[in-house]
Amino acid sequence: MTHRNVFVGLVGGLALLVPVVAGAPPAVAASAPEKVTVLGGNTGGVWYAISVGLGKVLSDAGTKGSGGLGGANSNIIAVSTGKAEAGFIYTITATMAAVPEPPFKEKITNVRSLANLWDNVMQIPVARESGVNTVADLKGKPFALQPLSAGTTILFQWVLSAYGLSEDDLKVAVRGGTEAGSSAMKDRRAVGFMTTSTYPMGIIEETGAALPIKLLPVGDEAFQKIKRINLGISRAVLPAGTYKGQDKDVPSIGAATIVIVNEKMSDDHAYWITKALVDRLDDVRAIHAGLKTLSVKEMASIEGVALHPGAARLYREVGAVK
Repeated sequence: MTHRNVFVGLVGGLALLVPVVAGAPPAVAASAPEKVTVLGGNTGGVWYAISVGLGKVLSDAGTKGSGGLGGANSNIIAVSTGKAEAGFIYTITATMAAVPEPPFKEKITNVRSLANLWDNVMQIPVARESGVNTVADLKGKPFALQPLSAGTTILFQWVLSAYGLSEDDLKVAVRGGTEAGSSAMKDRRAVGFMTTSTYPMGIIEETGAALPIKLLPVGDEAFQKIKRINLGISRAVLPAGTYKGQDKDVPSIGAATIVIVNEKMSDDHAYWITKALVDRLDDVRAIHAGLKTLSVKEMASIEGVALHPGAARLYREVGAVK
């Protein structure tokens, strides 16, 4: 089964399980869950920082909220097995897990979405002194990869494949989070690292302050090849001026980050969490620059994973969905 079929089928299939109907009942009070842990990404990354920020927003709203370390691939497993209340994933992560396709060994279809937060962009900083100008130039070069638990690892593997490469064609300097990748670059143990997140990323800015860097583009032909692998991938651009020394737009690929919960979460709790984020949207926007323009309508606009009924109820009440 191709990702083209899976992506469309998953939207339709899950939507049947969680219909959004008109004529919602009047708003009623909902009780707060005892605790909500939101799994994000690795240390030094934007996902982890935002998960901690959302944890604080939820704590201020009246529950025991917290952020946690994780990655898109491990987060969906943790939420589906009840080891965490919520987590960040890419929408494409759910389509892969539903097949399942590597790295997933068993089907995962028991997660539902609460909110769409931001669009992630693949960012591949490399040292200017390295002589690397394209992804193809990474062949044989020492490079810092991310953990297998990170969804960005899969995305980068797709990028490499679009240029006729695989991870085996690189000299793996380190496999870890963005902090490890940045350290490897600054120590000249790696020519670069990669991440998929909102921008600007502090860790890339920090790296650029230590040595001149540039961002590798993902060309149009490569994008079309990646799009054939998974329809959930979108075209994205890092605008000129995002990072020091970047005087031109850098074309790349993107994927949306959503908050998921287990389908067994009570409608009451899902409603409460979603309402807390909507009511405190200014606080959510203040967590990171990538969230500063987030709207309730954008939060409710999710493809690939159906809304939890509790979240759908809240969005109907505020007019974000019909």
